[in-house]
Amino acid sequence: MADSSRVKRKPYVLHLNIADSGGGVGRAAYRLHRGLIQAGLDSMMFVDNKRTDDPSVFGPESLFDKLYLRIRSRFDKLPGLLSKRDHWAYASFNYLPHPRLSQVWKYFEPSVIHLHWIGDGFVPLSKLCKLPAPLVATLHGRWLFNGAQHLHNDRSPRFVEGFYPDNRDPEDGGVDVDRWVWNRKHKAFKDLQMNIVTLSRWMERDARKSLLLGNYPVKRIPNGIDLETFLPHDRETVRRELGLPIESKIIVFGANFAIQDSNKGFNDFVEAIRLLEEKEKSFEIVVFGSDRPEGGLPFKSKTHFKGFVRDENELSKIYAAADVFVLPSKQDNLPNTVMESLASGTPCVAYDVGGVSDMVEHDKTGYLALPGNSQSLCSMLERILEMPSEGIQMMSENARLKIENEFSIAKQVEQMIELYAQVARY
Repeated sequence: MADSSRVKRKPYVLHLNIADSGGGVGRAAYRLHRGLIQAGLDSMMFVDNKRTDDPSVFGPESLFDKLYLRIRSRFDKLPGLLSKRDHWAYASFNYLPHPRLSQVWKYFEPSVIHLHWIGDGFVPLSKLCKLPAPLVATLHGRWLFNGAQHLHNDRSPRFVEGFYPDNRDPEDGGVDVDRWVWNRKHKAFKDLQMNIVTLSRWMERDARKSLLLGNYPVKRIPNGIDLETFLPHDRETVRRELGLPIESKIIVFGANFAIQDSNKGFNDFVEAIRLLEEKEKSFEIVVFGSDRPEGGLPFKSKTHFKGFVRDENELSKIYAAADVFVLPSKQDNLPNTVMESLASGTPCVAYDVGGVSDMVEHDKTGYLALPGNSQSLCSMLERILEMPSEGIQMMSENARLKIENEFSIAKQVEQMIELYAQVARY
């Protein structure tokens, strides 16, 4: 946004998301953006972290902007230090100014603004009321109706009643930074024209219950996936391409920063693998979304690290090469990895949390384990590893059919266009 003489653009929809790639939200938002363009809609994205070379995505141009945004995102976390809980990794406070965002309206005049992930300081809460178009906000997480935390107990009374001193978690301590952020949201949302989109039934339920969002229109529109990119492959062929053994059972574990992100459940995965090894089960492991940790691994099974896989065609082959994909997240909305795995014809074993059960139908497209129970996770993995080939084939076909019927990008785009038409200003 360097040239103030630039002709103003009037896209039908402008997406605000912190990035156009990288993590799950960035990939999901960008998939929708491209799907809308392919459907003939004038769609643009405004991001802080541009990773694609797509000219319809606008990111920081100057070195100063890039440096400021990197510093600002770190400073946004500082209020978390006032709390005794670890708010650093999973919290957003959105209190610092964003000079690029305040300039964007000189260049764009959209009919609809679609908010995706606006945490990590991306959109200051005080500026929401100044956004010059009707808003559609997709809840990729719980942050919009919580306090500062991204991951918040769905049995907590605070998001339903309000964040008050007498309903604070007794294990919390220090300054109540969640209440501070919630109060600022309450003020910022007061006069907003906004429609809420949820990805899962779990998130839809809690959005409707929440004090902040319960009075807004709420509609569930799941993320979609490109069925021509994520699709079943011949297992022997892709295993040869990836340098994996042809005859071994293979378990895949992966997510963005799969090992480092404690929410993705690597410790529970490790314990489940140890239990499988104690039962003398033979298998190999593939990990993506993380490099091999220093100091070795806490289990014996041979493990292939694929690092951070940016190419979605290669990622589909990794899923398709496996007998099972495992995701022991502590909390998750509608995880891309589960959707990608099922679209690639690979059953999934996951904890029954959040919106995972929207995709994983127990004993049909995979197995749901008891949340936080590595013994249950081990048992579900064992069932798949011992399943005869005809059972695996049936589950694989069910997995693909589930995604084709309910989670295609075409279906998501169609539903989004209908919603935009209802809220657009012209």
